[in-house]
Amino acid sequence: MPDANRKIHSARVTVTMTCSKAATFMKWLNGQDVRLTIPLIVLFAIGIAGFWAPNYIPAIALVAREGVNQEWLGFIGNIVGATVTLIAAGIAWFAVRRQITAQTIAAEQIRARKAFAARGILPMSLSALYHYAEQCIAALDALPDPVAPATMFHVPTLPLQDVQEIRAALEDMEPEAAQQLVETLQFLQIQHARIRALERNAFDGALIAHEIQRRLIDAADLVALINRSFIHARGTKFVAPTATAEELESALLMHNVNDGQFWIQTELKRRRDAESDRDLND
Repeated sequence: MPDANRKIHSARVTVTMTCSKAATFMKWLNGQDVRLTIPLIVLFAIGIAGFWAPNYIPAIALVAREGVNQEWLGFIGNIVGATVTLIAAGIAWFAVRRQITAQTIAAEQIRARKAFAARGILPMSLSALYHYAEQCIAALDALPDPVAPATMFHVPTLPLQDVQEIRAALEDMEPEAAQQLVETLQFLQIQHARIRALERNAFDGALIAHEIQRRLIDAADLVALINRSFIHARGTKFVAPTATAEELESALLMHNVNDGQFWIQTELKRRRDAESDRDLND
């Protein structure tokens, strides 16, 4: 039976190498699109079957001629064990992929909820920064020309609480929106550091017109950056909500505003017409 044993040994080697290749294939498959998983596994199985056909077909033919012996029982056990291992590995792989996908979706949903909540706070915080920038422009524009010694110049108070709220919201914002807000905060720090130097220079009588002009430009740049940040903070598809005609009329009456005025009636009519158009379209 030397020939039979040699063929059986060859078949065992085939099973061992197939298992090794299957393990390598499963590792590679882990990085592929889930939709491609089944076709790839089928193609892999067909390829393995065709590649090793010269090894297992003679062994099967030998069994058909000479019957099953102890060596073949061991070989069949190896095949069954390898098959069970591959099936278990496939099941585990699908379970891990499903768990990873579920965790990714859950994390993205949490981030989206936090980003949505941040959009409710960011406009108010940016409004505080906008007010600070406007105060800087007004204070600089009010300086006399030339600036006499002992002139008192007070830098507007920086709304640090609002800055902290913007920083806290950055982690959950979309990359583009976060980038714009980061740039605005970075320039805010630069602008504030530059304008603070004017307090000492104004008192010493060393503040020149050119320096005032540059700080005015800084404050105007800050206003522009904040305006740009508003778009990202609210979302690029944001549409300002409006009250219905009935709600607006009720609010005016509650605050004793004469709703019989022509301009109020015009606005109420415009809203009623818009509501009617929406109802017809729906």
